[in-house]
Amino acid sequence: MLNRQGQTPLWALAIIIIAALPVFSFPALLTSAPSDLRAIVWLYPLYVLTAAWLAWACWPSRRLMSWILIVLMLLSHGAMWMLATMPLS
Repeated sequence: MLNRQGQTPLWALAIIIIAALPVFSFPALLTSAPSDLRAIVWLYPLYVLTAAWLAWACWPSRRLMSWILIVLMLLSHGAMWMLATMPLS
């Protein structure tokens, strides 16, 4: 599986958890999303949990990949809120 040379430090775990916390606003996001986009919104928590787990799992061997996953997770939070709240033209 993964070649774990060490463990993920607690400060990195805290950053990963903080980056994943906006997923708890999922109910509000779902109610504000248009009905034709709700399938994408339903996949959002699965993506965030998977990205957080992968960022944690690959930290010991690939720190840059973990940072990329964290940044992508943060960008996806903003993208989902824009998708749900901006009107479609």
